[in-house]
Amino acid sequence: MVSAEGKTYHYKFNQIFNKDSTQFDIYFNAIQPLVNDLIENRKCSLIFSFGNTNSGKTFTISGNTTNPGILPNSLSQIFTLKKIDSEVILNCIEIYNENVYDIFHNINNQSEKKKVELKFNSRKNSFYIKGMIYF
Repeated sequence: MVSAEGKTYHYKFNQIFNKDSTQFDIYFNAIQPLVNDLIENRKCSLIFSFGNTNSGKTFTISGNTTNPGILPNSLSQIFTLKKIDSEVILNCIEIYNENVYDIFHNINNQSEKKKVELKFNSRKNSFYIKGMIYF
């Protein structure tokens, strides 16, 4: 990809789904292996949904009662397969107009979002989100 300034950017994709892909196709092919890796090897992954307004991001993540998305399918798999002595910690954020929001802050009222801060910990050389609620 070449930007308006003439810079060239290269992107690598593991998989691209077309408009005919189902929730099951996406979950089975892209997400289920990550959840299996989490359960078996305790290796965490980031699942990121990106796109234009009205492109289907929320539906892909949440789905509906007849066509569950990534989040309900992942939670179902985790709680079905997790080991008795393990603990599951979950968080969910939305990044919109360069602001970060905690989706679980007021889970019953999505119109009231809590703005949180993305911070960098130089000692650990990692990012964290200040003010995040974890479940």
